[in-house]
Amino acid sequence: MNLTKEQIKIIIIKVFTDMKIPHDSRYPIFAAFHEPKGNNEMFDFDYWSGRFDYRLIGKYGEEFTGLYPNYSITIDDKKGEAVAYHHYSGHVQIKLNKEGVYEFERRMGLP
Repeated sequence: MNLTKEQIKIIIIKVFTDMKIPHDSRYPIFAAFHEPKGNNEMFDFDYWSGRFDYRLIGKYGEEFTGLYPNYSITIDDKKGEAVAYHHYSGHVQIKLNKEGVYEFERRMGLP
C-alpha cells in the first residue's frame, strides 16, 4: 500500500472537481484498499476505491434531491492517479491530461 487515506481523499476531490461531477465536499469520503484476487477483477493492480459518503444526507440542512449521485473513483495505488469512475450508468476510464486535469478517456466494458 503506497498511498495514504489522506492522499486518496485529495485525489477523489480533484477528480470530482475536474470532471465536474456533482458532489458536496462537506460529507466524509469513504475509501478502501483492494488487491486483485482472481480473474473476475476489473483491474489487475492494487487499487483504492472511494466516494463521498452520503448515508447521512441532510446532515447540513439540505433536502435530498438526488443532486449527489453515487460515483465511485478507482485510484491506481502504484501510480498515485485516478484511472476510472463508476456510476450506475457505467464505467469510465479517465486520465490526467498535460495540464494535470482529469478528463474522460473512454467508456469501459465489464471484464
